[in-house]
Amino acid sequence: MLTFPKNIYFESNKSTFIDIEYSSTYGGSGFGIAATYLLGTGRTWNNEIGKLEIYIINKSDLWINNVEIGNSNSAIYQNDNDGHFALLLEDFEPIITDQIFIKLIDYPKFDDPMWGIKSGNFPLSEKKVSENWLRFLTLDQLRKVRNSVFAFHGYGFKSEYLKDYFSSFKWYEKDSDFTESVFNNFEKMNLEKLLEYEESLKIRFDS
Repeated sequence: MLTFPKNIYFESNKSTFIDIEYSSTYGGSGFGIAATYLLGTGRTWNNEIGKLEIYIINKSDLWINNVEIGNSNSAIYQNDNDGHFALLLEDFEPIITDQIFIKLIDYPKFDDPMWGIKSGNFPLSEKKVSENWLRFLTLDQLRKVRNSVFAFHGYGFKSEYLKDYFSSFKWYEKDSDFTESVFNNFEKMNLEKLLEYEESLKIRFDS
């Protein structure tokens, strides 16, 4: 494991601001890749941290699959700007093994290369997507996820960008007889959810 240690000292009854930036190759995590930052050191934390804000900026072509902060399930997530994500924890006390764990994938969330569409599994056809599933996607990724429903059924894209993107998948085949009547109930619900979520982010980013 490659580590970048940094000593930080906290003055009593004062706010301490820490700005950490480093570059490193990603490590492996199962079938994906990961970036981690160790929070707990075993000696520095005494009592709870009143407020911990974490900002994650994704400028890469990778997809953030999930973010975990220690064993805490109480983090408040917010998509602050396109590819900029904020996480807030209050009254949080890290233990020695706690870390910020960012799991990334280099394939789209709608198509796992091993168990995805080529194996007959398309998540947007099989279950309703949650905001947890969508929360770390950029606007471009959201657009691709939404249009994957159309691509899955062979829609012929007018957009050159989407046409080129989905043509890179071996499973995509244009169907000249395509109609939206082929969508099942999950696909209809997910398209509505995705469009609503996408539009809400555009409004937030423009305000």
